Amino acid sequence: MKPLRRTLPLLAAFLAGCSPAASDEPPPRQVRRELARLLEETQHLRLTDFRQEGEGHYAAEAKDPQGASYHVDVTVQGRTLSYKAEGKDRYLSGWGNLPEPPFDEQHPQAMQWLRGLALVLQTAGAVWPALGRFGWRRRYSPRTETILLVCGAINAGFAAWWAYQIVINWGVA
Repeated sequence: MKPLRRTLPLLAAFLAGCSPAASDEPPPRQVRRELARLLEETQHLRLTDFRQEGEGHYAAEAKDPQGASYHVDVTVQGRTLSYKAEGKDRYLSGWGNLPEPPFDEQHPQAMQWLRGLALVLQTAGAVWPALGRFGWRRRYSPRTETILLVCGAINAGFAAWWAYQIVINWGVA
């Protein structure tokens, strides 16, 4: 119990210092998602291309149901998104408020640490049942060993999932 009491504050100190300071600028992925939602709900446009051109400024392309193309200029100031869409013979504009980004977008490094911790725990849960086959832990009844084997297989699946999550989010952190 003493190592646990010493480890938790140390882990909390690492996690508290690993995330960058929160900025007012929302991540481009959130701006894209919110712009696509606004264009679909208000103007019935489908977003086809999206790129960041500078801090708080984005450019996009959209199409309406008839196939007409629109050039969309997007400006983000704080948590407010405003857009101007210019088509062949139409000019559209609008604005919306951006919601707070989810925890994994606000603190990508903290999420990587949490994914790593989950990977270690799930891997331990997958390895421990296998240790009985080699005589490195106490053996239980055949029924209990079968249950441990099933739990170990489930843990192995989750460990693979966490490893996959770490790899696909590697560049984000």
